[in-house]
Amino acid sequence: MATIKSQLRNDADGTCADSVTRAEGVMLQAFRGADFVEGVASHLDKRSPNFPSLPVRSSDVPV
Repeated sequence: MATIKSQLRNDADGTCADSVTRAEGVMLQAFRGADFVEGVASHLDKRSPNFPSLPVRSSDVPV
């Protein structure tokens, strides 16, 4: 969700083409992440995913 919110905030005033280009880069980065790997592995293994806990949200972090 943080990635989606960041994209919306950063691309609100840009062109559609620029937004698509940035989105493709973010998506490729996400495909290399541990959450993606665990999600795919758990689906293939027909088990519940074992994602690490999320960090506690700080009031200093914009929503």
